[in-house]
Amino acid sequence: MNPRIPRIIEAITPIVAILVIWRLVTTALVAGIDGVMFFGGVAAIAGLGGYEIKEWVIKRRVKSSAVEEATKKDDRE
Repeated sequence: MNPRIPRIIEAITPIVAILVIWRLVTTALVAGIDGVMFFGGVAAIAGLGGYEIKEWVIKRRVKSSAVEEATKKDDRE
């Protein structure tokens, strides 16, 4: 298996979740569903998606910092 596939799936998951939430919202509005409880649930799910994106960004920054630090260390030697 290609080693990039898990990273691609990890990156795409929040985007797919956002698209699914968008589809649920549009369907609910068209169907005339009262939105208070529905949108509360959607907000909770979206918040979890935002948390996932935040964690992904933090991981990328830490990894980039480690690479930069190693490069600087090699340059000094």
